[in-house]
Amino acid sequence: MTRRPVAVVTGTTSGIGCQLARRLAHAGYHVVSVNRRAGPGDDARLADLTDTAHLAHTAHAIARDYPCVDLLVNNAALMLGDYRYTADGVEAHFAVNTLAPFVLMQALRASLARAGNGRIVNLVSAVIYEADTRASEIDQLARPTQPFVPVFGPYARSKRALAALGLALQAAYAKDDIRVCGFDPGSCRTPMTLGRGMPWRLLLRHFVRMRTPDAAARELVTMLGAGGPPAGIVSDGRWLAPPPLLDAGYQQDVLALCRAQAVALLPMPIPAAG
Repeated sequence: MTRRPVAVVTGTTSGIGCQLARRLAHAGYHVVSVNRRAGPGDDARLADLTDTAHLAHTAHAIARDYPCVDLLVNNAALMLGDYRYTADGVEAHFAVNTLAPFVLMQALRASLARAGNGRIVNLVSAVIYEADTRASEIDQLARPTQPFVPVFGPYARSKRALAALGLALQAAYAKDDIRVCGFDPGSCRTPMTLGRGMPWRLLLRHFVRMRTPDAAARELVTMLGAGGPPAGIVSDGRWLAPPPLLDAGYQQDVLALCRAQAVALLPMPIPAAG
């Protein structure tokens, strides 16, 4: 009997994640959803992505129950109107948008390797190409001291760090036949982009050009069906050169920060990245 491929997707209660879970199920995947509350999928796992220890327990449980995972999509994200902090004192954008994907990638690495041709898709954003050097400062990720800036502050920093994290892990994961992709879905009309974190001037400028979440989900599922997406950063179906800010030094700094945060916050070991 042919094994049904398994996809683990975060943030499926609305927006791109919701449409993606439905399209993946239609494409034949067994979808494991990871959310704060139940969302579409064959197996709904409840986890608070701001609680790193809770998420790690959930990730290890998924790895135990699914020895082979074909696809991990880190879709869940925050874009808030101000700084917020987790119970551990970590800035929430970094906790959800960067640290949570790291924990899932590491905890599910063995399951992705066993599947053969495993794929990790981290949803990034066009803001990673913004040329604000301050946005890439490592010390502003977990515990920022700079004034809050909507979109281009902690959200952009955390998404840039996520893209850098994927690039940093690319070579090591390739040894296990796992491909890591940073997928930019473009501007979409989702509860996040229509929420408090999006300044009204920016929203008015981009609203007409915003895609539907289903269009972004369809694009990703089409690429998956065609054997993609490729490793690296992908936007509009095309591979993009990483922005200069995401150089090798920054990639390793992000990886070291995520590793240090995970070690400090988790009651269980997360495998080494290399």
